[in-house]
Amino acid sequence: MDNHGNRLKIITANEIEELYDLPRFTDEERNLYFSLSPLEHDVLKDLRTTQSKVHFILLLGYFKAKRMFFVLISDRITDDIYYVCQRYFPDVPQFPNIQVTSPTRFAQQTCILKLLGYRDCTKEIKESLYKKASHLATIFTKPIYVFKELITYLENQRIVIPPYGFLQDLVGKVLTEEKSRLETVIMQNTTEEIRAA
Repeated sequence: MDNHGNRLKIITANEIEELYDLPRFTDEERNLYFSLSPLEHDVLKDLRTTQSKVHFILLLGYFKAKRMFFVLISDRITDDIYYVCQRYFPDVPQFPNIQVTSPTRFAQQTCILKLLGYRDCTKEIKESLYKKASHLATIFTKPIYVFKELITYLENQRIVIPPYGFLQDLVGKVLTEEKSRLETVIMQNTTEEIRAA
């Protein structure tokens, strides 16, 4: 367990960072992830301000790399902002503020999901994940295996990866339920002498 509400510790702090933190791109990776398809260029044309356009390109690039969305903070991604501005907006005289309103950010996220054929992890999907995890708990006894299978399932189904805390709670719950189920089965199907032993 960890210190955050006694949650099950499944992966290390480094593994959490690798999976969930904002990517740190090399120049080569920037060239790859911030490249736009013709369809993505068309979406960009419909955005009104340079600020909104830069935000969209960054959000899209990070999503392509990590399959999740981030709230972008300028001082954490200055190299990426500089790269996008140099590549797509060389005539912009100053470093743009990339902060956008929440409705704009959510609209861009919805657009990116549609462009890349992904789905958000909705309440209904979380319920289906619970069923999937419950099944996995009958196969695997170690949390890491259930967790990795869920991540693979999400990627294969093109679903945005939910927060780590949600997956921690889900894996902990299904493993506890499976343990209780097995204990009940054993108690109901053994003699009193075996149960006592």
